[in-house]
Amino acid sequence: MLGAVLRTSTTTACIESSAGVEEGGQTGLTALVVAALFLLSLFLAPLAQTVPPYATAPALIFVACLMAASLGAIKWEDPTEYIPGF
Repeated sequence: MLGAVLRTSTTTACIESSAGVEEGGQTGLTALVVAALFLLSLFLAPLAQTVPPYATAPALIFVACLMAASLGAIKWEDPTEYIPGF
């Protein structure tokens, strides 16, 4: 709920924490590091807003292409596979 008050998605912290666990983080220290980095990002957000949108667009297109590459691995004939992927 605090993430929503700070205008960030509450699922973002969960996803970042899950990524830490996937990489081997087994203790609560992973979640604390993620929380500290999100707090740090509050102070760095104004700096990120100084970058014009036309400068970040190529990076977003590249990330979209990387994400689209995994669409080939989805079993499109099985609804239990492609519905969650959608």
